[in-house]
Amino acid sequence: MLANILTFSRIFIAIFIPCFIFMGRSDFLLLDVKIVYFVSFILFILAALSDFLDGWIARKKDQESEIGRILDPIADKLLVILALVPILINFNHILIFFPSIIIIFREILVSGLRESLKSNDLILEVTKLSKWKTASQLIAVASLLLYLSFPILSFPIWINNLPLFMGLIFIWLASILSIFTGFNYIYKVVSFYKKEKV
Repeated sequence: MLANILTFSRIFIAIFIPCFIFMGRSDFLLLDVKIVYFVSFILFILAALSDFLDGWIARKKDQESEIGRILDPIADKLLVILALVPILINFNHILIFFPSIIIIFREILVSGLRESLKSNDLILEVTKLSKWKTASQLIAVASLLLYLSFPILSFPIWINNLPLFMGLIFIWLASILSIFTGFNYIYKVVSFYKKEKV
């Protein structure tokens, strides 16, 4: 199915982006590192668009499948986490490091919570707040990748700094939403297990 193909392509891009960036930074590819970041930005945008498309296709054509439900959130988390790793290494700043760690920790935690509930009846539905969190993450990562590639595009300095400004705003917004949604999921799981014991 096309929806599942898009999900698999997102997983592939998620793995490819950090490998491509690290090879570019080590001069393995013999490319200007700014070109490497710009290509990574384009790939990330395509992957983010596929996230919207595969869900839309699955609902529109009634192609929702069990493997799609399992892989779709995994693909989203891989895309964000693996793209954040080279960004963290490049910036090496508390303003990027702290919110990124919160985001990565929350993504792994929620995945673990969902895994722990597989054998039970509780399903952690994606909330509207979680969707805003995901959108903020995607905007943040895309903005920071674009900022890292901008010097090669020779724009005025205020335009060069605009993606960095956006990236900082949205990565902090995403981290705050990660805390709220993370605690919300924890509360649901704890409440569920308390009822199970009664």
